[in-house]
Amino acid sequence: MDARGVALDDETAMARLASADVGRVAVVVRGHPFIFPVNHRVIGGVVVFRTDDGVKLDGVFTSPSVAFEADGVDADTGEAWSVIVAGQAQAVADADRLAEIEPLLPSTFTGAEPPFVVEIHPNEISGRTHRPPSD
Repeated sequence: MDARGVALDDETAMARLASADVGRVAVVVRGHPFIFPVNHRVIGGVVVFRTDDGVKLDGVFTSPSVAFEADGVDADTGEAWSVIVAGQAQAVADADRLAEIEPLLPSTFTGAEPPFVVEIHPNEISGRTHRPPSD
């Protein structure tokens, strides 16, 4: 393993992403990047989260190329990991799709259920693990 860690294959990276309770979605609005923490799920290889009307949703509508990141540390081994997904985001409007995924979505930080559901369809997946140095 080098200083950059060990690359994860796509399947392992998505499994790590799915194991995280919180991730961060990056959108561009009016030429500026914004990053927001969100509760999410990975459903059928697609990252899904709820949101209210605002900058996050504006970014999805005006510039649907987004990034999503989550990371974590294994408490037992000290191994850290990070996964980044780049893809196309869209608000879910199809009633059948909403009925399928809404029961699977987590509660938000506030406990409220924002009215919009967003999906990110990955174009690129990048994941790495890093182990602490041996003594």
